[in-house]
Amino acid sequence: MNVSRSAAAFFVAIGIAGVADLGFCQPPTVEERLDRLIARADTITIGVGALQIQYYHDSGAQLGDGTPIGSGTPFGRNGVTIRRAELYARGRVTERITYETLFDVGGSGPIIRDGFIEIAGAPYANLRLGQFRIPFGVETRLSNHNLVFIDRMLATYLGEQQRVVSNLLQEWDRGVQIGGEPISGPLNVSYALALINGEGLNPVVGNGLTDVVGRFGIRVAGYQIGASTYRGTRRDAAAPFLDRNRTRFGWDAEINPNPLKALLIRGEFIRGRDDQTTTRGWYVLAAYRVTDCWEPAVRVERWDPDRGAAGDGFTRTTLGLNYDVGGTRLSADYEFRDDRAHPALGNLSLIQYQLSF
Repeated sequence: MNVSRSAAAFFVAIGIAGVADLGFCQPPTVEERLDRLIARADTITIGVGALQIQYYHDSGAQLGDGTPIGSGTPFGRNGVTIRRAELYARGRVTERITYETLFDVGGSGPIIRDGFIEIAGAPYANLRLGQFRIPFGVETRLSNHNLVFIDRMLATYLGEQQRVVSNLLQEWDRGVQIGGEPISGPLNVSYALALINGEGLNPVVGNGLTDVVGRFGIRVAGYQIGASTYRGTRRDAAAPFLDRNRTRFGWDAEINPNPLKALLIRGEFIRGRDDQTTTRGWYVLAAYRVTDCWEPAVRVERWDPDRGAAGDGFTRTTLGLNYDVGGTRLSADYEFRDDRAHPALGNLSLIQYQLSF
């Protein structure tokens, strides 16, 4: 609230009233009170980012990292889980300063997801400070309620149901980011560049702002291409605490043409290197909104955790169907999974109900 501005307005109003009839100050009218409430309505907005209730049925005997499941293990083959229970609060402090927080209260891990302040400069230079989604690729930047499929790409998670198994790309990190759209209109050019800790979500300690990540994208009439890069280090958890070099490169393309907005085709290719180990992954998906409610989709992806080793490729094909009504979504996915490093990994059936508002 701008105290000096409000005070000035108050004294001006008193002066005008006194000149008019030298009477007592009149209380604000209902219309004036309503105008004040509307003016402050964007100070804070709260809601549910994504409340996701899942049923899963795993036909295999291993998780994505090789952990045994089934009889005689801590993990069963089917059950109901709360994958996410995200609550958000966002708002505008001044004309140029906004904030956003996101909390996931559904799991046992860190609660805070988003927690940043954004300062709007020119259209081509907005500053973001705090913890936020890293600017890499397409899917990594998407909120959970905007995903086409229940599970994220393999480059982010090898498994999400009974135990979250993280992979090459973290979703969030802490640091400072500058980004914007130097060119907007029929031809849109965007960029984002961030200096981050590189320790992922809510690190207890960090090794400094050591990592740089960024993306450059061009969009024309529903056709989009982009390139991303990540360069940094990761410190070993044990002595002598050596810093390991980390690089990632990504390319993405998306087709969502204006005459056929119901059609979505997207692909990403990601290549990484950790010291002497080179990894590579890609996916291609297609979705078509048949009506306002129904959306069938298919995704094919491949993940190779070590290009120098044989027999460790992971292939997954996902068939999905989404039904949207208002702020709710009912999804059913079936994943055909083939992991050469973990041959006991089976196919996975998923049904999820999502609420978002």
